[in-house]
Amino acid sequence: MEAKDVDGFGTEAYGSLLEDPTGTLSIVAVMSQDEGWSPLKSNVVAIGYSDSTFWYRRRIPASPQGENPKVLELEWPHLDYVDYYVVRNHKVLKSIETGLRRPFHSRGILDRNFVLELEQETTVYVRFRSELPMAFPVDVLSERDVAMHSRNERGILGALFGVMAAVALYNGFLALALRDKLYSLYVFHILAALYYNLHLAGFAPETQAGWIPAEWDLFPAAIAIHWATIALFFIVFLDLRKTSPILYRCMLLIIIFELLFILPLSFFDRSQMYSTHDLAALGILLFYVISAAIVYFRGNPRGRFVLIAFLAWAAGVGLLVARNYGYLPNNFLTTYSIQIGYASEAILLSLALADRIRIIQIERLAAQEEAIRHRTTALEALHEADRMKDEFLAGLTHELQTPLHAIINIAESPGAFPEADRALIQACAVRLSSLVNDILDYSYLRESGLKVDRKPVSVTACARHVTEVLQRSLGQKPIHFRLWSETENPANADEKRVLQILFNLIGNSIKYAHSGIIDIHIYQNGDQILCAVTDEGPGISENELPHIFGRFNQGSAGIRTGGTGLGLYIARQLATAMSGDITVESAPGRGSCFTLSLPALSISQQEDNQGNPKTTSATDFAPLDVITGNPEFTERSWPSADLPVYHQDVGLLPEERASAFGGITNKARILVVDDEPMNVESVRRILVKAGYDVLSAESGNGALRVLDRASVDMIILDLMLPDRPGLEVCREIRATKDPLQLPILIATVRSANEDLTTALAAGANDYVTKPFSAAALLRRVANLADLAQAAHALKRRDAEQEESLRTYRQELFQELHDTLAARLTDITVLASNWDSRKDPGFLRAEIQRQAQAASSSLRDKLQGLEDLSVLRTDFFVGMQTVLLRRYSRAGRKIRTRAPTEPWTAPPEWTRTDLFHIMNEITTNDLRYGHGTSNWSFRYSAKSLSVRMTAATNYSLHKQGTGMGTGSIRNRIAKIGGTMRMNLRNRFSIFIHIPLFQDPR
Repeated sequence: MEAKDVDGFGTEAYGSLLEDPTGTLSIVAVMSQDEGWSPLKSNVVAIGYSDSTFWYRRRIPASPQGENPKVLELEWPHLDYVDYYVVRNHKVLKSIETGLRRPFHSRGILDRNFVLELEQETTVYVRFRSELPMAFPVDVLSERDVAMHSRNERGILGALFGVMAAVALYNGFLALALRDKLYSLYVFHILAALYYNLHLAGFAPETQAGWIPAEWDLFPAAIAIHWATIALFFIVFLDLRKTSPILYRCMLLIIIFELLFILPLSFFDRSQMYSTHDLAALGILLFYVISAAIVYFRGNPRGRFVLIAFLAWAAGVGLLVARNYGYLPNNFLTTYSIQIGYASEAILLSLALADRIRIIQIERLAAQEEAIRHRTTALEALHEADRMKDEFLAGLTHELQTPLHAIINIAESPGAFPEADRALIQACAVRLSSLVNDILDYSYLRESGLKVDRKPVSVTACARHVTEVLQRSLGQKPIHFRLWSETENPANADEKRVLQILFNLIGNSIKYAHSGIIDIHIYQNGDQILCAVTDEGPGISENELPHIFGRFNQGSAGIRTGGTGLGLYIARQLATAMSGDITVESAPGRGSCFTLSLPALSISQQEDNQGNPKTTSATDFAPLDVITGNPEFTERSWPSADLPVYHQDVGLLPEERASAFGGITNKARILVVDDEPMNVESVRRILVKAGYDVLSAESGNGALRVLDRASVDMIILDLMLPDRPGLEVCREIRATKDPLQLPILIATVRSANEDLTTALAAGANDYVTKPFSAAALLRRVANLADLAQAAHALKRRDAEQEESLRTYRQELFQELHDTLAARLTDITVLASNWDSRKDPGFLRAEIQRQAQAASSSLRDKLQGLEDLSVLRTDFFVGMQTVLLRRYSRAGRKIRTRAPTEPWTAPPEWTRTDLFHIMNEITTNDLRYGHGTSNWSFRYSAKSLSVRMTAATNYSLHKQGTGMGTGSIRNRIAKIGGTMRMNLRNRFSIFIHIPLFQDPR
């Protein structure tokens, strides 16, 4: 601002400036110093960054009468220290010490700038210093002009700061509502920038006065934080981690630079920090602008507002830096450039956030539309596939019914097959036919619904027929039927469908109830005929009850008991088609009660049928009608007497069976574990014809009981058993039987690779998937039978060898006793009866000595044989035992070191050379040495090493004996080994023998 008192003051019209590099000049020294003062050419003090202290001097003339009082204004609020002196006639009239680092109330006139009162006809001296760049006007103004100037500045800055605070508050509410960290970063950045600008404009001391000490300078922290937060905002807003990893890493470097360099630097050298940051700020802003441009031109629409915001911000910072270094004049644009840039940035970034929401909504709508299109296409494809599947199933079931009908008719022909074969074929065909009918009924339900042919039906007769048929399928199951009827009125229903429903309900009771009574109660309630089927089974849990009538639902036990899961679904649909229903009452542990309700035949319908009464009775059902029942009940629909489990005689001799089926004449006993009797019977027949004995079990626990009672050579095991998983049974068997002792063949419908690997890991030997051919089964069984027989043969051979060795030892003992003992007895008798008068005494002594030698030789021979037996079991343990005994007998001590794991030497070595080698070394050591000897044994997959170290050197005590080393060396050479001796200090011998067969 132009000064109003320029005229009449010559070259010092704007005052003079003196630099004090050391900051030690006092007011007295300055008043007396005329040299070094530099007159100002304008009212602007342009110094820039400096560590020096500066003095400003200005003469204040007398003012005209009536003129407003004058003040001196230093328009730069960042002067750290300001000392003001009023001097007249070399006397200091008044002094004020103030500045940014001093309390705000120390200023004479409370303002963001430093405003000092003047007195006429005086000289003012101002001592000031700042860590920020110094480029500011110094004016002499009236108090009214200063007040007006202050109001204008506060209005302009208040408007700019208000904009920043408003957008920060608005986005703060959005951050709380949306819980979006991007809004939180934006608010944090704007608040840091707001404090930064308040401090930059000089309002920080005024706003924080009273609650933040003046010594606390938070300006560096505000600088670092607001630059770091804008970098974080940039990263998150533009998703740089995914879209541009290089820019992402550069932004991280900027954050590290601000927080780990600029902020710590402020604690050591603020002036250096400010100058460094001013230079870096331009580079960082330029990088921000370039990065935003790159992101925008790569096709990211979010980059346009960010680019404009950074351009506005960069322009404001650039104008401020240029003014601080004196390159631009001090005017409105340069004075408020930084605040204008920050306000523009705040508005543009807020618009960018709003635009981001709009873009996200557009992208979300586009994604939803694309997902809807994909879903519509997928649904159309699924509907088409479902339609084609139903057509395929319908056509397939129709095609399957024709050969099944022929198979059933052939199986029922008298004399076509043996009775047991006929029953098995018929049961399998009936089961398959029932499954086909279920699939066909399900297809009809999907297409157009099932058709029913209503007529008078006796529900009692239908129930009686079903119980008679199912009674034959119970076998040994302790289940009894109890049927009672309270009405003989017929129902208006389809007789075939009623049978199908009852077969399903009663068959399910048989399947799930392993014992007890099944009650079938028939009664009438109003216009409904009801048939309640109650069992004593495990019951149904509350969670499963709402789903048991669903498609493909088998309950918690359905997977283990078989079936398609369509039975109850079709039964209820059939009841609904006949204007009836099926309800259920059940609880875990209390059994189940299924109630079929059918419409009773009305009086008018009964009158219409009086002319041709046709009510179904039990005698109306042919055996073939069973095929309309539920498939599950037929799994036991033949008498158990027709399935002799242990029967083997099929009209062939064992040799003929072996040649016809590729089996073996040695019978192996095989346990077949499967919960499907048909599977057990079919496998049993294949194995019996091949010459094997067969046992069977229908559960995992049953299989374990059979193993406890009977000897079994092999197990064929199903994985899906009613009581426990087959893999669990396999693991339990493997806990006591290894794969060589008892091979296990897994036979199951599961064919996935993970099922195979899991079964083998559980201990199974082999795996075959159903359905399998007889040839495939027999090949696997034969291989496993051969494996088991080979294991048993090896075990028998080991036992035979052990027995042979024991017999050999006993015979050898007997032979030695017969030869040596008899001779020793004779010698002893001769010696005792010798006539000393006829023979010299030395002869008798010689005879006694020979007798003692023979006895000792016999004892050594017997002990050697015993040692061989010990060595054969475990060479190292046996060798240590032998050495300890021999040395102890001689009164010597030894130390041994040997592997702890068992090792058996080759049989030829143990019985001959190796034992004799160790025996000769021991004999020589006991004869020539003394003290404690050390024996060390080591072996690997390729060789055996033995080292014996004596307590002393033999050659020092016994010369020329040879110590038997020649004999030892020859024996070692026979088995391909080598020997080394060491005669230094102590005698030691080292033997190395390669582990291969005896070369002889």
